Amino acid sequence: MKKILLIAFVILVTLSSCLKSLLQEEKETLPGATQNGAHTFGCKVNGQIWVPTGIHEIYGTSISALTASFCVEPNRINFYILISAVKDYDSGPESLLIRINSDQAGTYILNGSNQPGYHYPSSGSFGGANTDSLNTGKVIISKIDPVNNIIAGTFEFTAIDKRNGRIYKITEGRFDAKTR
Repeated sequence: MKKILLIAFVILVTLSSCLKSLLQEEKETLPGATQNGAHTFGCKVNGQIWVPTGIHEIYGTSISALTASFCVEPNRINFYILISAVKDYDSGPESLLIRINSDQAGTYILNGSNQPGYHYPSSGSFGGANTDSLNTGKVIISKIDPVNNIIAGTFEFTAIDKRNGRIYKITEGRFDAKTR
């Protein structure tokens, strides 16, 4: 009788563990690649799904986990698109930043001149990885709609943390953001 109870207990624990894994996998999915202002963002960082979460405070101002802007340099000549996404972790926030020096739809090479980055908590400080001439990628801005405040597209890039040489592969990226 004890053996039967033990076997039943082991089976129950195994099944609950499998169910938990299935529920986590179901919860952790990338958003669809849409272009209708769904205000979504997602990618994989070194193969792990990364989707922004939470509300964050920067210099006393609360901001959404996803922000997007059409920006103009102070000289009123240079335009750029800025997309920022932040994800909460117990160890601190991680962020992905994409800056494209243009205000037009198109394909943009990421090689240090346009400024994507992946930033993460690191031993009590904030680490950062960026593209350069060897670690590159691209952003495809598929839709810019300043009337309805929509920026949509896809991205992928490899970034390096120059402090420790660690490489980050950002893949399957997509965004459909409402601008502010």
